[in-house]
Amino acid sequence: MQFEVRLASDGSSVTRGRSDRPTAGNMIITQSILPATDYEVRAQYVPSSPRDMLWSDWIAVTTDDIRFSLADFDAALNAQVITIRDALSDQIREALNRIASVASDVAARAPLNKQSVRSQLAARVGDALGQIDDVRTVAVTTEAAYASFSTTATATWGSTTAFVENSATAIATLDGYAAASWGVSVGANGVITGSIRIDGGASWSAVTIQADKFQIQLTGYNGNAPIGVFTVGTVNGVAAIGINGANMYLDGAIFARMIAAGQITASLMAANSITAGNGAIQDLSVQSLKLADFAVTVPVAQTLASNLFGGGLKNYFSFNVTVDTTGLSGKTIPLSVFLNAKWANGGPATETGTFELIVNGTILDAYTVSVGSGGFAFILSSVSPNFTGTGGVVTIPVVARFTAGVNTAITAGSTISAQAAKR
Repeated sequence: MQFEVRLASDGSSVTRGRSDRPTAGNMIITQSILPATDYEVRAQYVPSSPRDMLWSDWIAVTTDDIRFSLADFDAALNAQVITIRDALSDQIREALNRIASVASDVAARAPLNKQSVRSQLAARVGDALGQIDDVRTVAVTTEAAYASFSTTATATWGSTTAFVENSATAIATLDGYAAASWGVSVGANGVITGSIRIDGGASWSAVTIQADKFQIQLTGYNGNAPIGVFTVGTVNGVAAIGINGANMYLDGAIFARMIAAGQITASLMAANSITAGNGAIQDLSVQSLKLADFAVTVPVAQTLASNLFGGGLKNYFSFNVTVDTTGLSGKTIPLSVFLNAKWANGGPATETGTFELIVNGTILDAYTVSVGSGGFAFILSSVSPNFTGTGGVVTIPVVARFTAGVNTAITAGSTISAQAAKR
């Protein structure tokens, strides 16, 4: 089951994801979700045997007001950090979306070649049932190669059921993209209680673990009993991670975005011992103050609110990054720009588009993409130019533009972000 969440106020995309076991009945979504905010959510069932499925209607929801007080952190600053973070390219999300898209294409269109093997082994006596289901599918379309398998072992006695599922999917596309996903889920009575999932692409990988406890065992010690290193639960309704602090040693620095007020008690903290992403101090007296290089950043982020159709040369993002360089004359100031856009072809034939990312009047990234009828391509780009401080206000224009046919469009939800670091 894959899902999408958007803001109810302007329809901008907030987060996307999927669950490999919809029979669990529910899941908690926390990534990029803010308290006391109106959202809309929809879902689509992704079957193990590929076939075309429709999205549900958008359902309006409002999150509970569980914000911390000002003594804990500045909610506005935290929201800004989340906005900038979510504007960046999410490789895991792209891989899952691409896998789901190829699976849908295999179901909706006639593949050039498709083979499926299904098997079932079952034993039943009265109310007791032991069963193993295995489904394996391979397919090739004009734009992608697809392979998947799913094996589920289920034991049932009356109304009590336990299961374990092992599934994997791999894709390779015409435009040079490759990704794979593998996972194992265990549960009882229709609810997933634990899972491990590995997602990977050409140059990255990620491991996602769903569990109440994470344990390790050192052979020959502690009576060969495992030690619970991490415990996952909730504190005041918010997901939290507990770390077993007994005999815990850290050889290195601690970097934190937030430490709750009143949680550190110490008679002495040595200089240079704390590095934090942000902080709020109600009353501060300092004998001397130094700001390190890159200590101050100037961020800008935009999201495309509606589809922008082609037809000649068009800008789909255009804005200025303004940086006050007072006291920084002659200093080198880096600027990082990240583009994550989606280009769709709604025409009857293959379309070719040219895409350019321009910073301060110079084309820093440009390439051409071709997409078949009904298909889409992700337009991903990141550049890091430098500019020199003048001692005054410096304005740097950033433009993302494309040239393509009128039947194509840069779709709503595409994002761009830029951030300058003042030295």
